[in-house]
Amino acid sequence: MKLIGQSALETIIYSGLLLVFFAIIIMIYAKSIDESNNFDNFLKAKAICNQVAQAVNYVATSYDNVSKVVELPDQINGINYSLNFYSGINLLQISELFMANDAGSQRNPSRVFASCHYATRNVYSLNYLKNFSVFSKVFRIRKVDNSVIVGG
Repeated sequence: MKLIGQSALETIIYSGLLLVFFAIIIMIYAKSIDESNNFDNFLKAKAICNQVAQAVNYVATSYDNVSKVVELPDQINGINYSLNFYSGINLLQISELFMANDAGSQRNPSRVFASCHYATRNVYSLNYLKNFSVFSKVFRIRKVDNSVIVGG
């Protein structure tokens, strides 16, 4: 007497175990790709942050009425971002930017990609705010009365 049903059951169990094994491998691979993309975003954001901080430092150490135009990429790997200046602690942050609607009327900075420091405390927006965000990717940094003005 042959046990045909027993081998069919073992085949199903082995097939199920193989599927679980491959699913685990695929999840690990997907996670490593996601971590790699996050690290790539961090490196690009850090380069942008350092570029803006160097421009601020250059203008801050120059004479009055010196200006520098900064041109940045529109996106970091397809993600919109903003520059956030915190002048009291000389901190510049690059944050992911979510748009509430297609018109872009509501802007909501969220996850921070990278941050860096600049040398001077006298950094203001065009409205003379010490803590502010810049959404434009082409802007001017200029020195007026020993203060650095960002925007415009």
